[in-house]
Amino acid sequence: MLPAVHVAMRTSDRKKVLVRPSDFYYLMALLAEHLHERGIAIYRYCLMQNHIHLLLPLIGFESAIRRELGLVKQTFSRGRRLRVGGTGRHNWASGLMWKEVHDDAYYASVVAYIENNPVEAGLAKEPVLYRWSSARAYTLGLPDPIVTLDHWQEAAALSRAEDLTHLLQVRRVLAMNAMDYRPSV
Repeated sequence: MLPAVHVAMRTSDRKKVLVRPSDFYYLMALLAEHLHERGIAIYRYCLMQNHIHLLLPLIGFESAIRRELGLVKQTFSRGRRLRVGGTGRHNWASGLMWKEVHDDAYYASVVAYIENNPVEAGLAKEPVLYRWSSARAYTLGLPDPIVTLDHWQEAAALSRAEDLTHLLQVRRVLAMNAMDYRPSV
């Protein structure tokens, strides 16, 4: 496997800055602009109200990732100040959480951690029910505007029968819990 990196960005004082769908879409557009346009794939992600997780390729991109995510934070903060008003205070905490991933077992645990974040936070009953995550792209095969499918997908793929069974279970959960589902916005 190619080395990857799990990156997390937190907001200042754990303040919720991703509140409306437009906040999430704006951040997704910035991530695509600053990472994809520089050749940096986004394998997995989860955008929460006060932090985000990304799983990115590492080889050759160490300094570019840090620089571009710094620009994402600055641009998001500037755009949010213009939209909601306020002072020049930065929305994001300084620095990044940065953990390198060099083997498949750790990669799998990082993927599970990232995509289960909304479940652990009580925002969704299943990872696929949270719309600001890569879980839908991998589990249901739904298109995602910022995901680049990773090399691990094929090795971890379910058989067709298991996949169909899982899809039917997800549909039942969606139908049964439609009223219980609490979107983050």
